Amino acid sequence: EITGCDLTNVKSVQKLFYGANKFNNIDLDLFSDTNFEDMSYFFAKSNLLSIELSKLNTKNVKNMSHMFYGCGSLFSVDLNNADTSLVEDMSYMFSNCDSINNIDLTNFKTNNVKNMSNMFIDCISLRSIDLSSFDTSKVEDMSNMFDSCSFLNSLDVSNFNTENVKSMKGMFRYLNGITSIQLRNFNTKNVKDFSYMFQNCFNLHALDLSFFETPNAEDNL
Repeated sequence: EITGCDLTNVKSVQKLFYGANKFNNIDLDLFSDTNFEDMSYFFAKSNLLSIELSKLNTKNVKNMSHMFYGCGSLFSVDLNNADTSLVEDMSYMFSNCDSINNIDLTNFKTNNVKNMSNMFIDCISLRSIDLSSFDTSKVEDMSNMFDSCSFLNSLDVSNFNTENVKSMKGMFRYLNGITSIQLRNFNTKNVKDFSYMFQNCFNLHALDLSFFETPNAEDNL
């Protein structure tokens, strides 16, 4: 139990529960009146089974990098009422969450995010993910975003605005359950790195890249 902490003026809580192996659940009501800006690695490497992020005041948070990184026991995370409107960095946010099979991001605000690299890398049990609410207009890095989500059987990124993306390196690597990806709306004019983008997508049968523009490409697909 965590009590008696005045966190009103605290801006950074990086790694606050990093490696918290004695907790299965944490009452987050304590953090309802806070002004955190950096929550990177907040729950990383912990043994939490479920997290309800709506209990956290995240309205001022700019950095959620590695927030749930390595939470191997996590099977449920409620993000429905989380305010992520100021977040700029979501890199590695859910990386290595081995047990989670579904992430509901339908109310996620990503309008200020610049970095989504490795966001879902090695979510080996992830089977479905709804990205329809994603605003990616400011994202510059999507490298390894879905890398090794081996059991993901469908992925809709048709709404992605990629006009500012510079790296798509390994973006869809090891997506063994995917048979087709619709990328017709992708703007690739500013992409410099396409390396390993579709590496080892063994079951990918339909892929139309005829509309890709690569004037700034420094590496090949």
